[in-house]
Amino acid sequence: MRASAKMLGLMVSFIFLASFACGATIRGTVKSPDGAPFRGAFVQTKNIKTKITVSVLSDRRGNYRVESLPAGQYQLQMRTVGFKSNPRSGVSLVSQQNATYDFTLQKGAVSWSDISVYQASRLFPEGKGRNAVFGTCFSCHGVGFLKEGTPAFQNLSPRLNCSEWPPGV
Repeated sequence: MRASAKMLGLMVSFIFLASFACGATIRGTVKSPDGAPFRGAFVQTKNIKTKITVSVLSDRRGNYRVESLPAGQYQLQMRTVGFKSNPRSGVSLVSQQNATYDFTLQKGAVSWSDISVYQASRLFPEGKGRNAVFGTCFSCHGVGFLKEGTPAFQNLSPRLNCSEWPPGV
């Protein structure tokens, strides 16, 4: 019984790893609105069936590459602070396929849900209430809870100098 369970586990592991060995590759380039290569954009590849998302960063030439993807349907999305691009849905990949998808960024507003706590700490203005927000609110809720028009924003905004915030935040 134990030997058959080990054999079954070994077979499942082999099949799982083999699916990656014969996997597809998605590559492409991310460009800024003026057409220059864009470094540091997150390109996310999400398998529609499994919901597994793989994220990579574009390099200094704007190139990105996601390797060893199992065959299936994918959604591609590019994320970077202050920019937007149109996601690509219905990307169908087969084993050992090489696909190319390029992105051109468009200027977009920065929202709190787009940035990390570290990035927020660099953008958030000095002043009354800053330490309380970072020490209490962001440590539990992250940055995304602070959206204009929400009760959290309305309660904090009188205590903070919001005129110093970056545009769109």
